[in-house]
Amino acid sequence: MARRNIDMRKLVLTLVFLLLAAMFFSKKAQSDEQLFADQTITQYLPHFVAGKLSLTEWESKVFVDIVDSKPHSVMFEFFDDFGNPANVFTDHGYGSIFVVDLIPGAREHEEISILKSNNFLSGWIRVKSPKPISLSLKFQQFILGGNESIGQATVFPSPMENMFVFQSDLENGIALANPG
Repeated sequence: MARRNIDMRKLVLTLVFLLLAAMFFSKKAQSDEQLFADQTITQYLPHFVAGKLSLTEWESKVFVDIVDSKPHSVMFEFFDDFGNPANVFTDHGYGSIFVVDLIPGAREHEEISILKSNNFLSGWIRVKSPKPISLSLKFQQFILGGNESIGQATVFPSPMENMFVFQSDLENGIALANPG
């Protein structure tokens, strides 16, 4: 009977040890996921346009300059003016989310063109990267069917702010987005 009690104690201690080890490794995995989430750099481009509007066409291009010396991927999420995912035609395909691999040395920058289409679309872009990147967007206006730009504007990432102050000037504009 004493031998059986010792075996039961060993079994119970082994099960407790395995349970504690499983809890520890589960917390470690959650901690690693949280660490990656905390290290993700999120930037917002508050305005893009593409498509036909009246007698003009619009096209936008996103420029990503590679800052880090290691390859990594960058995720681009497109939203319409109401915050809904927006499917766009780009030179990387059709959809609302694109992942672009940045390979230092192969290029100095990466470019995503939001192509002209029959429907006019405007919205904003959320960009996520595990490494620092330099980001800008240029949208251009064309005469319907033409290839020569008749107007353009450059857009830089905007901080998430409740109040935003900028220098008032005839050359400046402001675009607002509500990422949630």
